[in-house]
Amino acid sequence: IYQIGKKMGKQTIGLETYAQSGYYIRQARIADSKESERREFDEGDIKEMVELQKQFEQAYRKQDLDLIDSLNKITASPAFDKYILVERNKVFVHTIDSVLKSGKSIFAGMGCAHLPGKPGVIEMLRNMG
Repeated sequence: IYQIGKKMGKQTIGLETYAQSGYYIRQARIADSKESERREFDEGDIKEMVELQKQFEQAYRKQDLDLIDSLNKITASPAFDKYILVERNKVFVHTIDSVLKSGKSIFAGMGCAHLPGKPGVIEMLRNMG
């Protein structure tokens, strides 16, 4: 996507900085490590998670954001959901809004799990008008 934009002479920016991304990854890891100390998984849990993860590819190929959202809610830890998706979505939306307010158009690329649901980028942008 970046290379196509560059070939077309489009300005490219990041929706977040490297430091912001790193911060949220660290926060998720810290919270996950505290959470995992309290969780115990058996072999059945692990097999179930592997099967659920396989469904992500099918949902992605079908562009089924509702299914992606549902699968993410089942498979993601609360820390992952909070820091890797929701908090970063706020940063993405702020950046998108700033670009749009400057009068420029934008094509924003991000992982599909950032799009659906109430705390997703699509709904946040809708709520901003």
